[in-house]
Amino acid sequence: MLKITLLTCLRSDALSWQEPLAVQKECYAAAHGYIFVKHQAIWESPVIGKLDLFDRYLPETDWLVWMDADTYIANFEIKLENYISPRTSVVLGNRIYCVDPGVLMLGNDAHTRFYLNQVRSWVGQWRASCPKSCHAKCAWFMAFKIRRTSIFARFAGDWLSTHPDNPYPHFTVHPYDRPDKEAVLMGLLANQMCSKVLD
Repeated sequence: MLKITLLTCLRSDALSWQEPLAVQKECYAAAHGYIFVKHQAIWESPVIGKLDLFDRYLPETDWLVWMDADTYIANFEIKLENYISPRTSVVLGNRIYCVDPGVLMLGNDAHTRFYLNQVRSWVGQWRASCPKSCHAKCAWFMAFKIRRTSIFARFAGDWLSTHPDNPYPHFTVHPYDRPDKEAVLMGLLANQMCSKVLD
């Protein structure tokens, strides 16, 4: 049986709306027997903060699943195992021509570690020449583009996430660029009950 860890991190200045989403993620993890880990921080560079958490938790599990705090799970029936195969090392939450680092799955193997090292390398290169608002996206995308090499020999381009403007949501909804994302997410949560009682 695979050991799967679901990891998220909340901003201490946004707990009023991010905490209910964390409870939803914890309910989902409990329903499927996954480990749930929640952090709280405000990072100067979110991509570096994520990479540091990945380095910490990936060695302790078979698969590490990251979800940004502003991610909503749209379908509790979908299991993370659905995205895993022997040929898969990294599963990204994809939109058309874009990599969404807000939802991704990382297998504990050499392919994944190589990919994460590439992301960290690109962050260092882009931070000096790219505005803070986009250097992280540049890093994830540039690392993704080298998938033609052995890093993505076992890559599965499945869709883990979708934008709320998509009328057919998949596993999760991630309104990362919506100015009204707090209201969007709270509206989604209002229509879903979490029946699992958590300790």
